[in-house]
Amino acid sequence: MAFITICRDLGMRFALLILLSLSLHRLVLGQAPGTKLWEKEVAADGASSWYSPALGDNGTLYVVAGGRLLALDGKSGAQVWEFQGATEVVSDPVIGSDGTVYVGFKGGWVFALEGATGARKWLRRLETSNCYWFTFAIGSDGAVYVTSSPQGKVWALEGSNGILKWEVGLDGGGDLW
Repeated sequence: MAFITICRDLGMRFALLILLSLSLHRLVLGQAPGTKLWEKEVAADGASSWYSPALGDNGTLYVVAGGRLLALDGKSGAQVWEFQGATEVVSDPVIGSDGTVYVGFKGGWVFALEGATGARKWLRRLETSNCYWFTFAIGSDGAVYVTSSPQGKVWALEGSNGILKWEVGLDGGGDLW
């Protein structure tokens, strides 16, 4: 398997995630085309982890590795922290304007983590059945919008505490990306 995903920030840093297999990924962080700051192999626990990494304003790279979310130092590639969920991660990590990292796990679990430490800020379980993918978006007001597939639902959560603001579903469900 060869799957490549890239994320960029406005400082023109980029992170390249290369899936060598379901159990091994190679991360490359660079500053400009043709440059490489560091390269690191990350074990993915045998779980499918084809989610894009997120690059924080402070240079921290957040990457999914099976049932784990890793925070890596952008300058060295050293692991800053690791968050282990009870199930497999089923979303890209997304970063709020305050540095909070949001990530979804199988079973409808949404976690908000302190970006600097990985400490859990809040946890919310969304009513889903067989959710195999969450997509997140952060609103200008800090709200966290979550879609799930195959339910075809959208939830709006308070970014600060995870309280449900509203939810809406599509008739008959469906995939929302």
